[in-house]
Amino acid sequence: MYQDDLWADSIAYPNDAEGNPAYAPFDPAHPSWQRMSRWADLGPNGERLRSEETKWVYMHPGTGWKIWHLAGPFRAREGVALARELEGIMHPEFEIRYSAGPYTVGEIPERVDFKKRQVAMGAVMNPNGNPERTEPASWWSYRMIEQDWWQSWSETVPGFLGCFTRTHGWRWLRIIQGEATKTTLSTDPVANGNNGITWNMVAHAPWPFYSKKSLTGVWKASQDQIDVHGIAQGIIPMANRGTWESWPKYLIRGTGTAQVQDGLSGRMITLPKLYAEDGAYMLVDTDPTKRTITTEKEPIDNEAARLMRNTQLLQVLLPDVYETAAAKLPAQRRIPGGIGFDGKIPPRTVAQLKVSHTNPRGSITCIMPQHYRMPWA
Repeated sequence: MYQDDLWADSIAYPNDAEGNPAYAPFDPAHPSWQRMSRWADLGPNGERLRSEETKWVYMHPGTGWKIWHLAGPFRAREGVALARELEGIMHPEFEIRYSAGPYTVGEIPERVDFKKRQVAMGAVMNPNGNPERTEPASWWSYRMIEQDWWQSWSETVPGFLGCFTRTHGWRWLRIIQGEATKTTLSTDPVANGNNGITWNMVAHAPWPFYSKKSLTGVWKASQDQIDVHGIAQGIIPMANRGTWESWPKYLIRGTGTAQVQDGLSGRMITLPKLYAEDGAYMLVDTDPTKRTITTEKEPIDNEAARLMRNTQLLQVLLPDVYETAAAKLPAQRRIPGGIGFDGKIPPRTVAQLKVSHTNPRGSITCIMPQHYRMPWA
């Protein structure tokens, strides 16, 4: 006989809306057909699963990515909850720069500077905040909660503040501890058995936008895609679903020379040749503020390799030796003048990105970051 109360307990609503029995006779061999198959019988678990509340969570590698449920259905499950006020979570900080002159009526907007995001919040810390706590709160439980909470914050290592809504799903913000707490301790937090306090906190988000998981698209070269020049060509459709512009990344596999499209301009960018000594892949980041090209095994340049590359006659007489010397040069420096990308993908846009590869067995993976201005909308 199956004795688990979760399945064998009395049914809260045995009849349906028309008054007929909602379930077949109880069968101990298949109890799930009687329980956990109607929302009304799930109790608090069903209410949490169907909740339309906005959920806020926080996690940090300092405590093994422990999830702190700050608001929403599981609020204060770990002993910490958000106070009512939460400032700085919607629009990112920005400043419009204007130019003015003696003969100008008003001012002319020149550019918009986006600054770091500052999030001000109150962290209510109390073991009794968890309604499902099975043991009474004590000074010890308060101290352990407080210890884990502060270990989850750092001035240098970012944590992630996550927001979930039914309409827009999860969006994540990288934050660090921006300021020391200014909370005044008038009495001991554990005095008189209170075991609680509200900490005033300020978090900084150097990158002020929320993010979702990046979208990826893979193109694999094949024999039927090779043109008359011996180059395989294809298209990778990629969408920027975010509300902020995005710079795609490319992961090149297979030795040879590849080309990728520069944003929506249609201009093709020739990438440095990938050698076997570089490893299995080459990462290309089109963001101008990041390092453009990185290979799995970055080569170390030396005097002998530089001497062979500078000998132009060697390229004609001994091309194999010249190729060996070229492979010793980091990929970022193999193209004179470097590589520059100008094309970013606008928000809410689907891009048809052209790619090509000289290796018929090569592949190109496009990674499109998804950034959002706000936690929802």
